Amino acid sequence: MKSLHTLLEPPEGQLGEFAWICGYSADATALDRIAEGFTRFMRSQRAHEGRTWIGLILDKGNPWISPGACPGVAHLRMQSQPWRLLHAKLALASFVGPDDTWTLRLVVGTGNWTRQTLEDSLDLAWSLQVDHTDVAGPGREARAAFRDLLAAADVLDTLRQHADLSLLGPDLGPVADLSRAAMLGLDDKVSRLRSAAGKGATRLIDNRKRSLKKEILRSLKVLNAKPLNTVVMGSGFYESNVKGLPSVPMALVNDLRKAGRLTRSAAVHLVAQPDACQG
Repeated sequence: MKSLHTLLEPPEGQLGEFAWICGYSADATALDRIAEGFTRFMRSQRAHEGRTWIGLILDKGNPWISPGACPGVAHLRMQSQPWRLLHAKLALASFVGPDDTWTLRLVVGTGNWTRQTLEDSLDLAWSLQVDHTDVAGPGREARAAFRDLLAAADVLDTLRQHADLSLLGPDLGPVADLSRAAMLGLDDKVSRLRSAAGKGATRLIDNRKRSLKKEILRSLKVLNAKPLNTVVMGSGFYESNVKGLPSVPMALVNDLRKAGRLTRSAAVHLVAQPDACQG
């Protein structure tokens, strides 16, 4: 079983090129472990190199994490935030190997990039990856993965428009140029997916334009022609209880039933850690 800090470790024979990470919050302890796995460099080695491997974007209420606190990670603070809360927890990473081989990986998690998530909390994560061989003649599954990766890149592009990217700007010296080249390398690999992705729905759901509930119902209608017989929800904070059950998951299940998206005997599971805020 993988942990949050191992989900960004490079495939065999490759090294981390660049990664974007976004979330509500993070801390230097967790990020240091993630950066070590991604780069294969210890903290002192990353500090000596002086470059950036990970661009971090967090909700504006999170304290700034300096490069000295976590070498190799640049916390790009929000200059403007036209939404009340940045809560998406995504990572999009590129890895490179010999002979122009490369891999892209998307990680979607329920927990923040913190020590508590690594060591104490019950949180879930989902990931997928594609590599250079998938682009030449992608099958159905590869094209679906391309669309998911492109959807994540679109979310991150929106965040980048509101973040201070000066640490990754041009003309800052040779070390910064390495960081910027790595960032552009990730962008280039993402762009290679566009012509091969084809049209279709994405499994990545966001609420930039519509409520999350509406997006879930819309996506399920497009992605699944048949009603579902199993629903698993978890493992975040649940709001006020109604008759002992959290109201938001109950409302979503009721809406799924009304829309005909659940079978009559569908099993509904709620993942929770009762000793924490989920209790």
